Amino acid sequence: MRIRNHPVIEFGKRKRIPFYFNNRKIHGEEGDTIASALHANDVKVLSHSLRYDRPRGFFCGIGKCSSCFMTVDDIPNVRTCIIPLKENIRVVEQDKVGKLTNKKFVDKKKQKIDTEIVIVGSGPAGLMAALAAAKQGSSVLLIDENHLVGGQLVKQTHRFFGSLEEKAGTRGIDIAVELMDNVADYKDKIKLMLSTTVIGCYKGNKHHKIIAVQKHVDGDCLFEIHAPKIIIACGALENMLAFPGSDLPGVYGAGGVQTLMNVYGVKPGKRVLMVGAGNVGLIVSYQLLQACVIVDRVVEAMPIIGGYHVHAAKIRRCGVPIYTSYSIKEAYGNDKVKGAIVVAVDEYCQPIAGTEENVVCDTICLAVGLTPSIRILEQLGVSIKFILETGGYVAIHDSSMQTNIRGIYVAGDSSGIEEASTAMIEGELAGVSAANSLGYSKNAREVKQRCKNALKLFRSGPFGKTPRIGKEKIACCCQDGGYKYKKYEKTGVLTISDLSIPTEEQLKKGIAIIECVQEIPCNPCVAVCPVNAISMKNINDLPKVDFNKCTGCRQCVGICPGLAIFVVKIKDDNALITLPYEFLPVPKGGDIVTALDREGKPKGDAKVIKVNRKGKTVVITIEVVKDLAMVVRNIKV
Repeated sequence: MRIRNHPVIEFGKRKRIPFYFNNRKIHGEEGDTIASALHANDVKVLSHSLRYDRPRGFFCGIGKCSSCFMTVDDIPNVRTCIIPLKENIRVVEQDKVGKLTNKKFVDKKKQKIDTEIVIVGSGPAGLMAALAAAKQGSSVLLIDENHLVGGQLVKQTHRFFGSLEEKAGTRGIDIAVELMDNVADYKDKIKLMLSTTVIGCYKGNKHHKIIAVQKHVDGDCLFEIHAPKIIIACGALENMLAFPGSDLPGVYGAGGVQTLMNVYGVKPGKRVLMVGAGNVGLIVSYQLLQACVIVDRVVEAMPIIGGYHVHAAKIRRCGVPIYTSYSIKEAYGNDKVKGAIVVAVDEYCQPIAGTEENVVCDTICLAVGLTPSIRILEQLGVSIKFILETGGYVAIHDSSMQTNIRGIYVAGDSSGIEEASTAMIEGELAGVSAANSLGYSKNAREVKQRCKNALKLFRSGPFGKTPRIGKEKIACCCQDGGYKYKKYEKTGVLTISDLSIPTEEQLKKGIAIIECVQEIPCNPCVAVCPVNAISMKNINDLPKVDFNKCTGCRQCVGICPGLAIFVVKIKDDNALITLPYEFLPVPKGGDIVTALDREGKPKGDAKVIKVNRKGKTVVITIEVVKDLAMVVRNIKV
């Protein structure tokens, strides 16, 4: 299972490390994690499911799933895929949830740290953020739960695309080494905390707080970290695909396969079925071939290959077929994958009966996309929104990568799924922006503009269309200096500044005031207006009133489904307000009612002038003092 010869990576022989699995002595190698060492020893079953006791195996390789939970030196639920192998440790396949140890958890070390910028995640975005901030002069604390720096870069053996300025033509593994060397050059500014898990993140007024646990040989240490600026660069999680047998050992995420092969030099299996023909599926297929693993085929549910043609051409030149409009129907095997059934799918991704094929394989690799990692951002209370083009729920951020919480920034896949190249640019932008907000400025404006220009260029082509649309949707809600909700989005109450208001002279004849501020597909007001004073470019456009054409006829008031149209007419020192009303009792002409504003607060008495019953919506005209013309929008009888 070990890869000794590789065309790109030099693994060589490493020191053998003895350890125990289920009381049996076996050996791993220096640099292994517990899970990779077990895998190299052909141990595929790492745990069992809680309810049905089904076997679970290596899947993500980055500590994001629970498939690798095992008991290590009497400690249950250890994420063995990210814990370095140590000599003579005792690893046990635990009984589902594991058992609490008799060891006493007392006298744990605690430490407080104050710094200027904390960066969570040392992948491409986090590294670039740290370097950018340090170059400005800021002190940085860089935290990662893994024992290696570099994130996804350490397993990317292919050459990157883009411009020379963004390291085009350089392999990801070499970029990782270069960035780590650069970080070492700023060791007086950048402090690394590896094997450290952030377990809490809390916003403050001037300083934010992070609670983290670092794993030490002589015991864990709890850290309380305070910083005015935090950059979250936690990357993404592998997507899962549901099908019978999808939980069998031998079903991996594409990132997990890369981790085993390109970081630890362990083959995931002998024969692979790749699911997904995006860039990740195509690249990992090629990397499997480089590791002398047979790729039986690539299946893709979409009618076309989603990744770059050059990546597809590489594996096609190696004889690997790509089946578009095909997907996996099921995996079979008892305690591990023995094969799979693939099937053709129609335009709705539904299986086509009679097209099933049997694929004999011991490995199924899922390259079906990523989901941004936003758990820490959610805990902080950052504004989160589902945007399909970004890969799911993401943190809303401005053009300098700052979220709605001042001092909290986001970068890389946590802000939306893209390439590593754009993650590095976003990281640099977030780092220089955070440092600049602290008062540091060594050509900060020029660096930020260069980053923004580079991002715009990367997203300008056809393959950048999806992330470009995603970022445009984020930008629709943002203003520089942090995400800004419009006040009415929080309160439901409009202000005069949210509306288009006619002049007092125009109001003397009576004018329709439309208080519809969101692009809802709706246009009855346009159709009912007898003088074509209300217009919309399309059904999703905001209605606009031509105040010169409007006669104040009031027909639009009762027809608006949102009850958002009012007619206001100034008459001497008073104002006549025509509004929709759908409550009981209905007042009569001459009644005195209570005038209410947009928050339902009383604003004084109003006299009912006219009541027009048409359908279920009653149109009522009231008289109030002139100063309340743009204030009163309801009544209480």
